[in-house]
Parts: sequence; C-alpha cells; structure tokens
Amino acid sequence: MTRAQVLKLIGLIKAAWPRDEMSPETARAYAEDLIDLEHEAALAAFLAIRRSSKWRPHQSEIREVVAERSLTIPSPADAWHEVQEAVRNYDDYDEARKWPDYSHDLIRQTVRDLGGLRALYYSQMPGADRAHFLALYRELRGEIVGQATTAQLPAPAPVRGLPAAEDDTLAHLRASTAKSLRAETAQSDSEAS
Repeated sequence: MTRAQVLKLIGLIKAAWPRDEMSPETARAYAEDLIDLEHEAALAAFLAIRRSSKWRPHQSEIREVVAERSLTIPSPADAWHEVQEAVRNYDDYDEARKWPDYSHDLIRQTVRDLGGLRALYYSQMPGADRAHFLALYRELRGEIVGQATTAQLPAPAPVRGLPAAEDDTLAHLRASTAKSLRAETAQSDSEAS
C-alpha cells in the first residue's frame, strides 16, 4: 500500500467505529503494521470485518483476514466434508480411490497424521474421528495462517503523514485537567455562595 492508501484505510477504520478513540500513536502503529499489505486485500479484509464486528479490529485481525483469503485454505467444515467423501469412495483395491486428490495439501497431511484414509474408513468411531480431525486441522491451519500473517512484516519504518506525538503530552494533559478542575471548583463555589 502507498502511504496515502494506508492513511485512507485508517480513516475508514476511524469512521466505521467512531466511539473508539484512536490516538496518533495508535494510528501510527496501524500504519506501520498494515503498509506492507496489498491495498485491495486490506480493503476487502476491512470491509469483511466491518460487516461482522462490533468493535474496531486490531491490526493483527486485519492481517489475519488478508492471510486467510490469500492462502485459500478450506475451512475445517469444508475439509472434513472432503474427507467424508473420500472415505465413502475408499476402495482397498483401487489405487486412485486409495489416494484421493484433496483441494489442499493440509487436508492430506491431517488425514495422514490421523493414520491415513484406510484407518478412517475402517474406524468404528466416526464422531471421535471427526473431533480429532477438526482439532488437528484447526491447529495446523492456525499455524499456517499465523506464519502468513507475520511473514510479510518488515521492520517497522516510520510512516510520514501522521501527526507526531508531542514529547510533553502527559504534562499537557495534566495541565489541562488541572485547569478544568479549577474552573469547575470555582464555578461550584460561586454557585454555592
């Protein structure tokens, strides 16, 4: 993304969740963490999150959605459906049916880790097999998505165009709070007399 595109995305995030205040430091962190993503992918991820989430997403959530969409790994339910089809079509004597083609290698790896398609075919506990498959598949899928989420991150580089945080921000906040408290105290004293 270009600097202008990442700033526009941050503006969209602020507009979508107006109740959540975003400090300049937070905006800078968003910019640093999202600038390496493709603009269209980041925008599509933002739109998906905006339509399904009540709260402003963390940068990592946006990166995760981008990674999941780019990897095209089937959901656990879809993967299990493929395995069930393969089990229904399994035949010890037909090599093509013994070693089916899955839509993703992760499904093949998970089936292999559970003992292979033959073990699933002859199993007497399909409910337990399903639970084990889904748990293992989710774990492996999460590892791949996690690696892809952080793989593109370069070392944080300063993003120009965001307001710089003042060094004396805390002192400024203390002074303005003290000033408003003095004004409220003076007003309440004048009303009491």
